[in-house]
Amino acid sequence: MDGTAIEGPFGRRRYVLEKTCQESVGHQHNYDHHTVVVCGGIKVTIRDTEDGPIVSERDYLPGSDLVFIAAKKHHTIKALFDNTVYFCLFSHRDFGGLVSQEYMGNQQAYS
Repeated sequence: MDGTAIEGPFGRRRYVLEKTCQESVGHQHNYDHHTVVVCGGIKVTIRDTEDGPIVSERDYLPGSDLVFIAAKKHHTIKALFDNTVYFCLFSHRDFGGLVSQEYMGNQQAYS
């Protein structure tokens, strides 16, 4: 992960997977988010729990649909090609968990 940027009504994180089959470590978030491929390609695997059965698995290339990943779903993203770049996009949240149009200081919403 190269870093998080917060601009306007949403935040984004940029990821670079340098080698084919390199993975982001399987993880989950407390918020819904989207992922978009900039170059290369990704395989997204989604499970209800870390060790649970696969709920969804699909390949995405630049220009394909946004990837929707629901809150609390364990997901892994694997590079299909060298030098794959993708962004995760997420809404700001207030301290009650509701979507906000601006950053409210609730850093826990982005973990």
